[in-house]
Amino acid sequence: MCTHSSFAIVAKTSDRHLNRLRKILHDHCACQEIVEYESILSAMNKLKNKRNLSAIFFRLEEPTIRQLNDLRTIRVLYGHIRLVIIADSDRQRHVLAAVQAGMHGYIPTLLDPAEFDRAVLTVCKGQVYVPASIANAGIVKEESANKNPEDASKLLSRKQQEVFFLLRSGLTNKEIARKFNVSEAAIKSHNVAIYRKLGALKRADFIHY
Repeated sequence: MCTHSSFAIVAKTSDRHLNRLRKILHDHCACQEIVEYESILSAMNKLKNKRNLSAIFFRLEEPTIRQLNDLRTIRVLYGHIRLVIIADSDRQRHVLAAVQAGMHGYIPTLLDPAEFDRAVLTVCKGQVYVPASIANAGIVKEESANKNPEDASKLLSRKQQEVFFLLRSGLTNKEIARKFNVSEAAIKSHNVAIYRKLGALKRADFIHY
């Protein structure tokens, strides 16, 4: 029996794979609650009020660069939440990109039902899941999903978290300063602190989180 109790699903529409996922979570993962969001952005905006989530499952056709960047941001800000992609694509480059982004699982919808169930349970038990064709090739190691294991909320102050999120969204220092009604110098000061705590040298380095 898994110990997780609260999960989230991010999907535009439901399908048979998500129906199967919900059943597995309820029947085998001690699920007490499933929160559902229509988009990654919606989830990002509301996660600050849902810090008790154990895992989030993202239903995608195939992960885009923009989506993976957003998932990196979630990974940094909420490092205690396990992030899993359920995708139609089983291409190696998509799986590897997901793992490099810090995902704890990549589950192709092309898996047979029994393997799909095993994949979900593997993640619920705190392990990393990738398709056997990738894992057996020795390309992906479980440690890859633990590149940034410490929850960034313990590293950054609340204000720094807010600034970090806006930086990752592509806003300039001037635009962020306007949002907070502070000077641009104040935002630059926050940037320096964020760079230091996250081990980044410049704004572009955030793409690796």
